[in-house]
Amino acid sequence: MQLGYTVMFGWYASFLFLRT
Repeated sequence: MQLGYTVMFGWYASFLFLRT
């Protein structure tokens, strides 16, 4: 399930980036 993990990481990184 490498794909799902990568998607979650990308979504989380995007969330943090938008919060800044």
